[in-house]
Amino acid sequence: MSSRSTLISNAGAVIAAQGMRGLSLRAVAERAGISLGSLNYQIGDRAALVEAVIADGCETLAAWHDGWLARLAGVALDEPAVLASIILAYLEDAAAQQPHLAISLAELLVWAGQQPGGVAGFAPVVAEHDRFWTAALGDHPDGARLAAAIGGYCRDEIVFTLALRHLPEYRLLRDATVARLAAGFAPTGPFRDDALFDRLVAAAAGPAAGVSAAPELATEKRAAIAGWAADVIEAQGVAALTHRAVAAVGKVSASTIVHHFGPKDELLRAGLEAQYRRMTGAFAAAADHHRDVDAARSGRVVLWLTHIVALEAVRDPTFIPYAIDMRRRRSENVRAMISRAISGGPDLDRAAIQAAVIAALGVVLDDDALGRDGWARSAAFQQRIALRQR
Repeated sequence: MSSRSTLISNAGAVIAAQGMRGLSLRAVAERAGISLGSLNYQIGDRAALVEAVIADGCETLAAWHDGWLARLAGVALDEPAVLASIILAYLEDAAAQQPHLAISLAELLVWAGQQPGGVAGFAPVVAEHDRFWTAALGDHPDGARLAAAIGGYCRDEIVFTLALRHLPEYRLLRDATVARLAAGFAPTGPFRDDALFDRLVAAAAGPAAGVSAAPELATEKRAAIAGWAADVIEAQGVAALTHRAVAAVGKVSASTIVHHFGPKDELLRAGLEAQYRRMTGAFAAAADHHRDVDAARSGRVVLWLTHIVALEAVRDPTFIPYAIDMRRRRSENVRAMISRAISGGPDLDRAAIQAAVIAALGVVLDDDALGRDGWARSAAFQQRIALRQR
């Protein structure tokens, strides 16, 4: 009989390989080579299994963090260049040395945020990240505010490091944003010219050329099908998108979906585009009519979806262009709003705003996972992570 720890480890491996949608007692039992009844006896139901995986992941994370704290003993992180190097090394080490842990915790973070009221059991994971960065910063004069900001940044950035770290343009963009993060969002480090930063963004999006181009949705039927595809993606994830699944949502035949959207990648583009249109429409409505709840809902879905697509890109390289494109467009949609929320104006340069966006969205992910409405609390970002222009 497999030990409890082995069964939990197998469950984490299933999540890393297939995502939360693939996690079931049967899948874990088959991977462990035991009967379903035996697994149920040792662990319990699926909820108990998820709780055990979260607790085990937190324990493994804490041990890995302790190794990092030993490595950083005696290193003063009050110099921005040193701190930036540590943040980048931390992300790279997570992706290279702890990929299954990073992937499974990222999957669980998004999943927890999608549950009504969040998942209380995820609180120790969030607290562990806070513990690590607070301890690592030690006596740093801005340690309290930077610990929350860096933790949020890493929570959002890790999925892209996992999926895109082989792309030089992505690494250059990440280096520029981390430099601003480490400097308290001051305009220091590489690519201080906004035009140069924008050119780098365009270069990074090069492999995604054409992905963001919306399929022609001029006909009412194509627009409706795109909306059904968006519903499937939101409810079940991008891996679940098929012509048959979309047909089931629309209560039409699969041949109808094939007729209007032949290749699956065209259907995927249409579904992702529909999600973006929902978000941008909700943001516009919120600005005009103060319907912040609608904007929060649409923005949250796109935030989750961007992580889901990036995690799929880790498993399947054909999703990489979509991950790049969604990262870019997500930032464009919320950049102005977050810049105003954290600085009261357009004083931050483009790289600093990008760093602030990523840090803020990481805070939203944490809050949603714990049942706190992080997006609606975006006006409190300045107090939460105290982002101020120096």
